Amino acid sequence: MGNTDGAVPNKEKCDRPSQCLPSVSDILSEENLAMTLKPAARQFLKFMASIYPQRFHSGEKWFDELYMVFKLVIENYYLTKYGASFSENFYCLKRISAGNGEMPVSGVPRIRSLLSLVIVPYLQAKLDSTYEKLKLWVQSTSACKFGPFRRKIVRTFVTVFPWIKWGIAFWAFILQFGYIFSYSSVHSPALFLAGVRLERLTPDDISHFEETPAYLKSQGLFFRFFRFLMTLPGWCGRILGYVLFFTQFLDYYYNSFLRDWRWKMVDDMSTYAVDSPHFAFREGMVKHLKLNKCPICHQTRRASTVLSVSGYVFCERCIREYVTQKGRCPVTSLPASPANLIRLYTTQK
Repeated sequence: MGNTDGAVPNKEKCDRPSQCLPSVSDILSEENLAMTLKPAARQFLKFMASIYPQRFHSGEKWFDELYMVFKLVIENYYLTKYGASFSENFYCLKRISAGNGEMPVSGVPRIRSLLSLVIVPYLQAKLDSTYEKLKLWVQSTSACKFGPFRRKIVRTFVTVFPWIKWGIAFWAFILQFGYIFSYSSVHSPALFLAGVRLERLTPDDISHFEETPAYLKSQGLFFRFFRFLMTLPGWCGRILGYVLFFTQFLDYYYNSFLRDWRWKMVDDMSTYAVDSPHFAFREGMVKHLKLNKCPICHQTRRASTVLSVSGYVFCERCIREYVTQKGRCPVTSLPASPANLIRLYTTQK
């Protein structure tokens, strides 16, 4: 409910808490919407960088930090106004503190919710990225250049970190299992750490959010304009929510119904010659390489992997190490990441 006004949460409580808890489908929908926001912001930034590379090139480098600030502003606004995150409010949910039974709109409860919504996901993404880089570093020969103490610390982190993630995943599974069978009022470690549970908005909550403050009920031009400014964030949030919901629908439709047709078209077109993209460098070398050679190491490819942003095929280890360090295609200089790598499996005759 990204509606307009309302600053103080309603204190109404349900007679039976089980009636207020959202269903599993509501929770899945809310989590899917929350996971869509970051990829959508990343794609928007890439689009702007392709149009204005000088202005937005550094934005791609600091995307995680910029997104953290953006999400902090959004979530702080929705927690203060509606006692819920952006995605939770979109599906008519609210947060209730386990301590006082009220919405976490201020004080320590709101700070705990902000930490679980913004800071913890940011740190998790950074740790995942660090783990991937250190894992590649341990497997490479460059690890021998450093002292034994540093190598030991890195190897310990690479070994222990997956077990920590597995433990958190198992904890989440236990909470979800308990929530389904009504043994737990929270379904995720994030809510547990924030000290809140999710409940459905009541009609009194919604009417309270839509209520106009007394000092803004005047019909003067200034107060009308001020009321419009106060409703603007709510409407923008609703529009953003609908855009993300439509993006989810397109993603599901494209990946489920059009996937087979798309791959059939790719197979049909693979027999035709395709014009080479514009080369930023190594043009002559790449053109004269044999088809089974890697453009990076010039040797016969091992574990052939295609970089989807350019279509060139490399050794899996060569291209993964290159895009991790450089962040671009070695042939076309197009922006790339390890997520753009697709392993190829061929049948040897």
